[in-house]
Amino acid sequence: MNKKLLLLVFTTFISNILFAGTSLMGPTGILNVPSPATVDKGFLEGGLHITRYSFGSYNGDGTRYSFKANFGAGDNAEIGFEKTIDDGNYLSDPGLTVTGKVAYNLGENLKFAAGAIFDSDSNDYSSAYCEFGSDFAFFGFGVNFGGHEATFNHAAFGGYDFDSGKPDPAFFLAGAEFKINKASFTIGYNGDKISLGLRAPIESEQATVDIGWMSKGDYEDYYKQIKNPNYSDNSFILGISGTF
Repeated sequence: MNKKLLLLVFTTFISNILFAGTSLMGPTGILNVPSPATVDKGFLEGGLHITRYSFGSYNGDGTRYSFKANFGAGDNAEIGFEKTIDDGNYLSDPGLTVTGKVAYNLGENLKFAAGAIFDSDSNDYSSAYCEFGSDFAFFGFGVNFGGHEATFNHAAFGGYDFDSGKPDPAFFLAGAEFKINKASFTIGYNGDKISLGLRAPIESEQATVDIGWMSKGDYEDYYKQIKNPNYSDNSFILGISGTF
């Protein structure tokens, strides 16, 4: 299917579903960090985020379309997947990832969550993490595992160790979401990049739209080294999410 047609179909579908908030890497959360929250039992959550990058004026630009879905498999438990389609000429599509998260209520407005992201690409690294916090502020830790030391590998969290040729073995996560009327302002740190975002309800709160910014990180330097010295990430992110 043509990628533009696929994007149109997905956007039309998600504009008719309910309030949700997926993260860029798939699980329920803010822009670049999963949160302790999970999809309600029996509900399906979907999302799409769009990011862009450039290889300079001669080689042109590229766009990444990050599709994801999460299912509420039980009370405080979700399973899902994420697939990114890259339309650039220099970078291949990342592999499919399978995600899962379980949360536990520790008290009023306080949760502990543990989750994992398993990457189907044998060169790329999977991740496991745990988080503590509430709906409006949280922090966590995690590790990257599997994968191979290769000329092209990455992980969803943390930076990149250029000396060892693989992603950082451990990482720190943090995030916060501040309500502003029906919308919210988000800030996150995924062990490599800081994100700032505005999440607002649309279609009578049937869905939410994300408009965000991410700082530069290790992987921009990584792509410059192994692909093209003119590589540059566009810092802006556009996303849409919903649950039905």
